[in-house]
Amino acid sequence: MAVIGSVYNHLKEMIPNQIGRYSDEFYPTSTGDNFIKAGMPTILFEGGHFVDDYTRKGTRKYYTVALYYALKVISELNSDITGWETYLEIPENKETHYDIVYRNVRLNTEHECILDIAVQYREMKEEGKDEISFIPFVMEAGDVKRKKGWLEIDCTGKKFISATRYPKLDAVVDFKIED
Repeated sequence: MAVIGSVYNHLKEMIPNQIGRYSDEFYPTSTGDNFIKAGMPTILFEGGHFVDDYTRKGTRKYYTVALYYALKVISELNSDITGWETYLEIPENKETHYDIVYRNVRLNTEHECILDIAVQYREMKEEGKDEISFIPFVMEAGDVKRKKGWLEIDCTGKKFISATRYPKLDAVVDFKIED
């Protein structure tokens, strides 16, 4: 906790209001959690997202900086570990954004139906391609006002074009929005 607190103190100046910590809940499928369960001290760095940085170039930069400060602090540790309290100051992570939110989408239905559609890219390895593909999936449809989109598209007055009347949840985006 002292190491993480120290890394936080260095990074919060570089990327203010962009650092969070996950809950301490145990996840049986998490590699890091299983290292801890086996008695191995573990510090987990998870990288988020910068706008239009799907290759994570910016994220990798801050991973490197975080690793540098973590190793520096670890090399200076002694039996009198101080500064662990800072760890508790790190805000807990909240999922607040989708990659795209289409706002005010009017569906092609008999009754008036206006809603938001939230889309999240999934990183997938496609057959025959060397690079990772970012495939858009519908995550929510309805009132999505509690979350933001890295890209928000106002669809007021535009047409929802799809082979189906409604966007299907947890499915690849199969619609277009046209003027």
